[in-house]
Amino acid sequence: MLFNRNDLIARARAIASQKVATFDSKPVLNKVQESFSGVETYDIFLSHRYIDKDAVAGLADKLRNEYGLKVYVDWIVDPDLDRDKVNKKTADLIRKRMKQCKCLWYVTSENASGSKWMPWEVGFMDGHKDRVAICPLVEGSKQTFNGEEYLSLYPYISEDFAKNDSQKSLWVNESASVYCPFNAWLMLGQKPIQH
Repeated sequence: MLFNRNDLIARARAIASQKVATFDSKPVLNKVQESFSGVETYDIFLSHRYIDKDAVAGLADKLRNEYGLKVYVDWIVDPDLDRDKVNKKTADLIRKRMKQCKCLWYVTSENASGSKWMPWEVGFMDGHKDRVAICPLVEGSKQTFNGEEYLSLYPYISEDFAKNDSQKSLWVNESASVYCPFNAWLMLGQKPIQH
């Protein structure tokens, strides 16, 4: 199953309302920044359009707390970064952060096509690490993703149950019948296979 945008937004808002952790509060940002070092590594760089920040906050929380993954989100780790300016300083910092990540998830939504940064981030990470996957944010409960243009070049991420397992897992898919576990793709370089 693909990630439901509304569920992720609801997750982020529930966290904020419970005051367990909020992604816009200075205390949480300060805590994240204090734990960050220039040599820290992350499992996933979430490439996204800032207008989708609520869904991305929910996704980052889900990946951290349900899957134990370390996730880089620019406005959380580097809140002083000016996403509106495409300049050498910003590009250098984003490049550095991508090098500290094992893979990139291109978080696509109806808003993604307006991003200045996302296509550049995909190209950089594809050339640097060859570990790019599309993370579609959908309305409803879609099972598969058919990317257009360059998005069709990359596998997509889903979350579903493995056979005889009661816990959901992350999957890297080329189609409904060609897939592999996310951890095997990330850590071992496994390619999706026909099932």
